[in-house]
Amino acid sequence: MERFCSRAKKLYCPYCGTESLAFSHFGICRGCEAPLSQRKADVSASDNALVAANEQINKLCTEGDLEKAAAALDAKLSSHSEPGFLLAAGLFYIRYSNDELKKIRYDLDGFMEDNAMHRENSEKLMLHAKMLLNHAIKAAEKHAADEGGMSMEYIPFLAEIKLGHVKGAEYRMNRIKKDENAYLKDYAEVVMHAHMKKAESLLEHCDRMIRDGKVNLNLFYYIGYALFLKKAYADARTVLEYLNRVGDLDAAKILMSDMDRLYG
Repeated sequence: MERFCSRAKKLYCPYCGTESLAFSHFGICRGCEAPLSQRKADVSASDNALVAANEQINKLCTEGDLEKAAAALDAKLSSHSEPGFLLAAGLFYIRYSNDELKKIRYDLDGFMEDNAMHRENSEKLMLHAKMLLNHAIKAAEKHAADEGGMSMEYIPFLAEIKLGHVKGAEYRMNRIKKDENAYLKDYAEVVMHAHMKKAESLLEHCDRMIRDGKVNLNLFYYIGYALFLKKAYADARTVLEYLNRVGDLDAAKILMSDMDRLYG
């Protein structure tokens, strides 16, 4: 991992505004897992307003003001409704929904009306997230029809995964194998194995991608996740702790938190 980080460059995700390390001209976003090919300066030169909007949204998220972040995100979607933007928005609203659930407390007196409010808010936010993910799928299908091909299968694949639609994801996976580039094909298999909790296959595919030079930091998260599934908690912690120091992946932080909560 150290050798990769020392030689990597930063690529920018226009969909969620995250910069991620990449070994070549192509990479995967550490935030929404969208494919990357541009530097931040390149995106800013062509659409500075988009970069500014992403920075505002991410700043509000860092400050914990998800309500204002949601309003800014909805404003961005009014002018950027391509599949990748809809996917990233859906992931944001999943995070927002989960944040509402975390506010539920069972140590309060009385009828705990606040808990009911947070639970209801969480359900509404999750419904909105699912709507956006379904819109991402439909938008990608429309794009493919307009282009006369099977392009953009990877974005709806991710949306199907987040929706928990295994059959839909498998359908997209089969199309990716026929149409998309080798990097995305291999990475999609990693995501699929992780979703199905197939630890051995997940480790095998991560190792294969790294050996083939198709490296991104998300692979090391998935290695940590596979070790977690195998109950090799000490090894998983070692990988995830180092990854958090060099890559700042939210997914790694969440898994670490779950490990601390479950196993101390």
